[in-house]
Amino acid sequence: MRVDVTCDHYQSVYLVEGHTASLPCSYKDSAISNLKWYRQYPGEKPNELMTIFTDGNRTEGRFTAELQKKDKTSFLYVPNTRVTDSAYYVCATDALCQTSYGSQCKNTVLFGTCLSVTVMELFIVYME
Repeated sequence: MRVDVTCDHYQSVYLVEGHTASLPCSYKDSAISNLKWYRQYPGEKPNELMTIFTDGNRTEGRFTAELQKKDKTSFLYVPNTRVTDSAYYVCATDALCQTSYGSQCKNTVLFGTCLSVTVMELFIVYME
């Protein structure tokens, strides 16, 4: 399966380490069967974090995804952020395509807002 990235626009999110990230995503197609969240580090392929099938929340490891099909939105929550959480995050849905032979194939199309998340360490300097 091929993974293509198509971003409507990019958004940068800056967080201090230890806070919760609330990452939004909206989509256009009202008849989706599932929604996937991916994380991509610079120079690497997207890595699937989770798939959510129904309205409500789903948690895997540290990540919680929320899907609201009526509003065509999803959120990815990352609690207690770390510097290693700095990456691109994007939501995705499956789309059908046609090969040159007329048969159908399945592509994963990444769409919507590509979120560039930067988590910074908090340094406290005491001056006397």
